[in-house]
Amino acid sequence: MLHRLLAFTGALLLSTGMLFADVTGKYSVQMERPAGMEGRGGGPGGGGRMGGMQTTFHLKEDGGKLTGKVEMGAGERARTADITNGKIEGGKFTFETSMETQMGTLTMMWEGTLEGAELKGTRSIKNVDRPAQNFTAKKAE
Repeated sequence: MLHRLLAFTGALLLSTGMLFADVTGKYSVQMERPAGMEGRGGGPGGGGRMGGMQTTFHLKEDGGKLTGKVEMGAGERARTADITNGKIEGGKFTFETSMETQMGTLTMMWEGTLEGAELKGTRSIKNVDRPAQNFTAKKAE
């Protein structure tokens, strides 16, 4: 009987998101290049315009709201974008970042899940016909 009660309580806590850790902190992000981009700097790892760019999340979670900044690139190409429309619920998160480019404003849509101490998900570009990129973000120490 006690075993069933403990199992039920654990399932209830998990379903309400109470067992998920706070994602607040700094994360080092590893982007994968979109499939089909191998000949143009695609595939896993670095290089290419959109893949392998040094990326860092600075996240702040507050009652289901996710805010912060995303740093992309290094040196002269470094850009920082504020997180907008950020939400986290039950271990799932979504947020957007926007930046001005020569092509106009690009809005990136980020979504994923908290899996242990890592964030795993995809990044896509709003209104751009490109495959989404997978990423894994590990908390920086």
